[in-house]
Amino acid sequence: MFKFLGFGQVTGLEAWTIVLVAIALALIIGWVIDLVTEQTGFGVFGNSFVCLLGIMVALIVFQHYVGELSVARLPLVVAFASASVTVHMFMLIYVRRVLKL
Repeated sequence: MFKFLGFGQVTGLEAWTIVLVAIALALIIGWVIDLVTEQTGFGVFGNSFVCLLGIMVALIVFQHYVGELSVARLPLVVAFASASVTVHMFMLIYVRRVLKL
């Protein structure tokens, strides 16, 4: 996955650091989303999972259609990933509300 996203020279320790930071940030974002959505959300861990899923999808789509992540401007990548997380959360909350789960 790291090679596909343009991080081919990442060592084992750096890869674990990236993964742990991503999980920590996803938990924080999931907690904030849980505070905002209250009963319509999926809980802290569910929101965190949706957040990680949205970011992974955004990075893969960005890499495939827009360009290399290693040379892309950081604000563009962050905006793309944030928009993807927002769209994923709204879609899943809408599906949950329609299905009344």
